[in-house]
Amino acid sequence: MEETAQTEGTPVAVQNVPEENRKSGMRIPKVQMPAFKIPKFDKRMLFILALIFILGFAIRGHQLQYELFFEFDTYWHARMTSYAIKGELIPVFAPENIGKGSIIDLTYCKAGSTECAPKDPLAYYQIGGARIPSDPMGFWFINAAIYKIFTVGSAYNKEVWIQFVKVLPAIYGALTALAMFFLFRRIYRSNKAGYLAGFFTAASSAFVYRTMAGWYEGSSMVFLFMVLGFFLFARATGTLELKRKNLLNAVAAGIVLSISPWIGGWFLIIPYLLIAYGIFNLLIMWLRGIEIQRIKAFAVLFVVMFAVFAGLMTLHIGIGWTSGAFSYLYKVFPSLAPVSGGTGEITGGDVLAATVGEQNTGYQFFGTKFSALIIFPIIALILIPIRIFRKRNDVMSLLLFFWILATFIMAWNRLQLTFAFGLAVAAAAAFVCFDLLEFFEKRTKAEKFAVAAFAGFMLITAVGSSIFFISDHFPPIELAQGWKTALKWASTNTEKDAKFYNWWDEGHWVTFLAERGASTDNRNYDFAGDRDFALFIVEEDENKMHELVKSYGADYVILDEDLLMKQRSLGMYAYVTTNGNDERIAKFFGVAFGCSILQLTQEIECGPNKIPLAQYQSLPTTWTSIPNQVQDRMPLFIYRDNDFTRLYIVNSATNSSLLARLWFKAPDITHFEEIYYAKGIKIIRVK
Repeated sequence: MEETAQTEGTPVAVQNVPEENRKSGMRIPKVQMPAFKIPKFDKRMLFILALIFILGFAIRGHQLQYELFFEFDTYWHARMTSYAIKGELIPVFAPENIGKGSIIDLTYCKAGSTECAPKDPLAYYQIGGARIPSDPMGFWFINAAIYKIFTVGSAYNKEVWIQFVKVLPAIYGALTALAMFFLFRRIYRSNKAGYLAGFFTAASSAFVYRTMAGWYEGSSMVFLFMVLGFFLFARATGTLELKRKNLLNAVAAGIVLSISPWIGGWFLIIPYLLIAYGIFNLLIMWLRGIEIQRIKAFAVLFVVMFAVFAGLMTLHIGIGWTSGAFSYLYKVFPSLAPVSGGTGEITGGDVLAATVGEQNTGYQFFGTKFSALIIFPIIALILIPIRIFRKRNDVMSLLLFFWILATFIMAWNRLQLTFAFGLAVAAAAAFVCFDLLEFFEKRTKAEKFAVAAFAGFMLITAVGSSIFFISDHFPPIELAQGWKTALKWASTNTEKDAKFYNWWDEGHWVTFLAERGASTDNRNYDFAGDRDFALFIVEEDENKMHELVKSYGADYVILDEDLLMKQRSLGMYAYVTTNGNDERIAKFFGVAFGCSILQLTQEIECGPNKIPLAQYQSLPTTWTSIPNQVQDRMPLFIYRDNDFTRLYIVNSATNSSLLARLWFKAPDITHFEEIYYAKGIKIIRVK
């Protein structure tokens, strides 16, 4: 039997000691038991980390003031996550996909029934629905779990979920700033390096942009797992020894990195970074005469990490991730893409590339997106090689080098990819400032103060530019107030299974906010849907266009007044051309102005125009075939609306289009009926 005694507060064990020995005063042997130690935390470090998190969240949280959220794809991700919360988005194990695609397929099961299909239940109804991709399923289900946890398992509530959608991206951005602290602290064995990385990440404007409140996409979370994966690999290579602890860290790094493919497409750049880093780091270690055992240790740890990463990634998307990675390369360097041997005809992809701004080069926006921090990547690309040869045990800075270089090239060549460079800019800023502080460590106080002041000034600059950058960006739907009102009306005044015929810009709004079917959305999954809606806008034959809309099975057409100004752009879709001078589309002209009454002068101010009230009232509100003004020999048709809030100016070609005849209620329209109009948005019933 075992008893426990206490001597001066220390636990001791008394094992099998005879009773007579205790009574005789014989000394009892004392055995020290291991005491539980509460880990000590550096309070100063915790305070600074709290500041980093608060700064990161506060900058990103500016958008919380708006009712809804940023971007367009956000609404699609929010809708898909809502299905996961409600248990309608079902993962199905698919072992037959091994080597071909994800081993998990997603199926939507209609609530209250066993009717299931691997298709989006609302978008692209004309083709039976778009396939639900498995790529972002990790993002959807992680956030669905977070919703369930913080609502204590409550049922789905759309208004509550909207608040989650706004808050979560800002939290992920702030957490990524903390992850950068731990990565740099581990690489450079310095809290100072970590603090710099954390603060610059919290305030890097381009990275803030993709992690601000309401930017609910995989890009808001994927960097967190990438940085954590790099951190674990930095732990694995800390001693360059083949110890069990290091091997476990390498495996963990591969696992964490492999989460990225389940969250968003950004992961496709990670294999490039790792392969370039692994090969060149081994070469540099050999050239520097590093001990062969340490080189072998790095090689084994790297192979273990990459094998786990690539293996798990293959289970998710099959071996297609290799070609997917090359597609990223071709985006940046189109000249490297293999010749397809096609017919040379313009395709839908060509039209999208010509009309979507994100396909442009990005370098001309560097000043706006990266502010003064843009100097740091250039300096870092010079200083990192110097440090590598100066610091014999530094095996991780080369990863930063390729990370900065690759994303710099991506951002330079493609505006769409500038967001990927935002975090690398923060990494470059942290590295340069830390390297300078370390270099001047043993110099005079004045020199050290100058470097510290420079780092502080650049950080303040980053914070200021981020605050200005974020405050200058608004959720598009908040600028288009008519859409919020119209979709709220549609959600209660149209049939629950109603199908809308719409332009792709607003498709995600229709499906999430109105919860009605949309013929197309920002994914451009079915280019024929884009083309046919554009034809509906620019063509004149009502009967022909009515047959087209009926072939889709649409119940309603939803129109925005800005379509009157976008007919040239839509003409490219309608006639599948990138030639803006094509006579079929160059003929269109239209503008729309918001108007208000000037009480002092009793004039109507419409954009730059001030029109006497009587003259404004004399303008037609319904369609006419007779122009009421001529400018530079061009007949113009000027209309107003009934509530003194709009002024429209169109030429003959636009006035003859079906869009204008619907908008201005031409008396000969027979197949369509306007049932809603407010703030520049119309809903038309298809008869």
